[in-house]
Amino acid sequence: MPPGEGRPTDASGSSAPTAPTAPRARFVFCASLQDGEFPSASPANPLLGDERRAELGFPALRRRDAQEEERFLFASCVSRPTERLYLSWRASAEDGGALARSPFVDDVLDLIAPDPETAEARLVRTRGLERVVPGPAEAPTQRQLDRALAITRQSDPTDEELPGPLRAEPVLAAIRERGGVSANSLEQWLGCPHRWFVDHELRPVRLEATSDPLWLGGVVHEALELLYSEAPGADAIPRPGDVGRWKARLGELLDEVGGEGATGTERRAALARARIQVEAFLEEEARLDTPFRPRADLLEWRFGMEEGDPGPLELGGLALHGIVDRIDVDADGRTAIVRDYKTSKEVPGPPRSRTRERSRSRSTWSPCVICSAST
Repeated sequence: MPPGEGRPTDASGSSAPTAPTAPRARFVFCASLQDGEFPSASPANPLLGDERRAELGFPALRRRDAQEEERFLFASCVSRPTERLYLSWRASAEDGGALARSPFVDDVLDLIAPDPETAEARLVRTRGLERVVPGPAEAPTQRQLDRALAITRQSDPTDEELPGPLRAEPVLAAIRERGGVSANSLEQWLGCPHRWFVDHELRPVRLEATSDPLWLGGVVHEALELLYSEAPGADAIPRPGDVGRWKARLGELLDEVGGEGATGTERRAALARARIQVEAFLEEEARLDTPFRPRADLLEWRFGMEEGDPGPLELGGLALHGIVDRIDVDADGRTAIVRDYKTSKEVPGPPRSRTRERSRSRSTWSPCVICSAST
């Protein structure tokens, strides 16, 4: 629309497409053409029913057919462009469920020669989930264009193109004053620096309470630490003849540690599932013929976390700290196994106590633990 008096020359106006003086446009976009939305699946519940409207006798209150009104609105929109009309719809929801397009789209295709199938094959463009970044020819902004070119480039960026080192002295001073970081934090940064920045630097306040997996993991870790510290059997690990005592004491410790927090059906079920998993792990360990035994001072072993512990691991100016669930040592004290407890939704099954098999897939934890324990 032409700008009004006293307004800047790049001002724009708006008008309903059904207005008698609705302007034409070179390009028109009709978005979110989904079946059930446009046309709607059912009209909204009116304030006044048809009988009450008839009793009042006002012509303006007479209701029109909702689908006919939406069809008229769609016809008004598709008649506005002078060069190109764009119709947009989604083929799937955010959870992956299939979505049907509006029948109005099929009405348009029926009007295009030679037949709807040929018209759809020629005119419809799809963008799958794999196309998060548009191509260079479709980039709407300079930033999107830079991203598109970065993906399609055949060589690595040069040093001049990469972000430079930090130079702001306040930022450098804050980094120098900061304590150590955990290996898990490094792994998260390697996986997604943006997520790491939000979690560790912005530190948003959680709107929800502590999630059940975090609560359950804390309960299981504390119960296992107490269990192996007490060693209710004849050995430092369960043996075939006393595994029953270990399982019985485990149940008592889980009730003591997690009893107050086990509110609601879901948490009680999760705690019962964890007990089955850990009992299966104890039975499996009782069958093992191994020279390795956990040391009491290496249960939930901490380094660089508090005064009196071995201190952080220094790696090229980077200080690492962490907590190790359990370290088993052989008789001569020269070989050790690092164990990490992980709970699962699978029942039955142990909490996957293992020697950090994640090290096969770009894990920094195992070498850090081994270096710290050896010092």
